Amino acid sequence: MQKGFATLEIILFTLIIAVLATATLPNAARVIDRVSLDYETKRFYTNLKFLQAFDRMTNMKDAHFGTNDESSVISLEIPNDNKTTYFFKNRNSSNEPYQEYFLPKGFMFYYDGTDDFSYIKFDDMGKARGITTVQNPKGAALNGHIRINSQLNKDSYIVFNSIGRIRGSRVRPNEQNR
Repeated sequence: MQKGFATLEIILFTLIIAVLATATLPNAARVIDRVSLDYETKRFYTNLKFLQAFDRMTNMKDAHFGTNDESSVISLEIPNDNKTTYFFKNRNSSNEPYQEYFLPKGFMFYYDGTDDFSYIKFDDMGKARGITTVQNPKGAALNGHIRINSQLNKDSYIVFNSIGRIRGSRVRPNEQNR
């Protein structure tokens, strides 16, 4: 009766494991990248929906109770020099953010629209607004999409439309109508 493994059996087993690992590792990297991208998109989308609901609530409170106190109004800012982080800021307060989020290494934000998206606020109708100017004191309406790009150059989109809806998508927004 034979006890243990022969050297040939061990080498064959190791070879089979090496071939299987070689075949699955690139696919595992793509799966991990896609899961990370979906998570970051959902987290950013949830934060935008929170901001939209919060702005609607404070705008309605100000309109109904006659207060013009905007110290509770918050905005989401994405610094122009660093498209890998975003944070919530209290308007009319210090420059310190009270909630800061970082994208994973290799991830970036891009805005495919006409206006600057480094500052996002919502009006009382829920429409996304950009930076306020003298010509547009409410801020320019954002009508486009924010693209989140992953390490392996996969894209995910957050789409703003003209009536205040926000939605997430894996498909490029102009390709959905085809």
